[in-house]
Amino acid sequence: MNFLSRLLGIFFRKRSDKPIQPATAQPLPRAVAARPPPVDRVFVGWNEMIDGHVRIGGYLLAPRSATQGEEISGQRLFEALQQERIAQFVEKRLIVLPVTPAQWPTANFAGIASRNTFFLLSATDRSETEKLISAVKSVGGRVALPVAQFLDAGAEHQPDMLVFDFQGAELPVIEAQVKQAQNRGKATILVANGVETWAEHRLCRSMGFTFTIGQFPTTVDSVDQSESITGSRLVIVEMLHQVRAEAPPAQIVATAKRDPAIVLKLLKIGNSPAYGFGRQMSGLEESILVMGRDSLYRWLSIALFKLGSNDGRDQTLLVLALTRGQFLESLAPTDNRAASEELFLVGLLSVIDVLLGCPLDRVIQQMPLPANVVAVLANDEGPYAPYLSLAITMERCSLVQASLFAAKLKIDITKVIDCYAKAVDFATAELSEE
Repeated sequence: MNFLSRLLGIFFRKRSDKPIQPATAQPLPRAVAARPPPVDRVFVGWNEMIDGHVRIGGYLLAPRSATQGEEISGQRLFEALQQERIAQFVEKRLIVLPVTPAQWPTANFAGIASRNTFFLLSATDRSETEKLISAVKSVGGRVALPVAQFLDAGAEHQPDMLVFDFQGAELPVIEAQVKQAQNRGKATILVANGVETWAEHRLCRSMGFTFTIGQFPTTVDSVDQSESITGSRLVIVEMLHQVRAEAPPAQIVATAKRDPAIVLKLLKIGNSPAYGFGRQMSGLEESILVMGRDSLYRWLSIALFKLGSNDGRDQTLLVLALTRGQFLESLAPTDNRAASEELFLVGLLSVIDVLLGCPLDRVIQQMPLPANVVAVLANDEGPYAPYLSLAITMERCSLVQASLFAAKLKIDITKVIDCYAKAVDFATAELSEE
């Protein structure tokens, strides 16, 4: 099933039969005080591995215990991976999983071993490293090593991947390590972790790295910065403005007709089985009326990422934005529909300036939004600011900081972990369906 259609099908089930007016945010009610997390809880962070086309080529997983400082046993780690449905994910996508010598013998990691599963091994001596490499190879997995460990140990087995700490060494040292690794034998996948800017990403690519990992995809690329919003996205931004301003359907239709691709997609959605409409619709205004303003607004928000240049960066930003949007929406207080909708927008639009290559204040001027949404996007203020900070700390696998934000919002950390796992699963479904 087409990802966007499936996504919209989920949204449509929330709509009412009558057109819905833009909601006014209500004060957030007090939530139940957070309870101490259970000692057996494991959070699995997902770090995007960005390839040369700026697409998400895989993920470096980052398991964390909800109890600060507690070691994660192999069995607990494996159970957490089962909850994340890693076995299904690696059928089509690459993952890198850190595993220690203590964890490996206590769980059956063969259940997730495949050509797309790289076990990042961390051992203290050469003998231990060699035993782990042999164990991984024996179950059909692939081996990843920190570059320093590989070069120091002189491992007899050539690893399939080497991981570099891009912030942990000076650039000349990294360049020398790359040359040493390349001179050791057959081609190996090189991964740079800790890449903070687009300039560093391009530098890593020029040095021969296959993947880069870091926060740079959610930052503005100064090389790509522009002063205008063009093409289909300009039409979408104008339509978003009209929907929030409760413009007549005929006016929204007139704007949509400036882009044939948008017209075709809206007609297709209006005739989708999600509505169970008894006859074929050929009129755009009829399709919009059937969708309702809420569903139309959500579709337009997501279409900002789906329509336009259609490059790898757009797809990457869509996954990141959908994860944030779904995560924040799921944390909204119960029975506060306005907060739920607005938190979804906060997450989705938190990278809109990066997507459009346009300063955020210019985007907001062309895209009227609720006051609380503008407050957090423009100034990191208002009641939704801690929610967005929580989402960002979860992205960075900073569970200790996330616990602090969760406590401030009076949300149980176990709920935060559950909601984030579901949001990642939802957003990465698009990658798995390629």
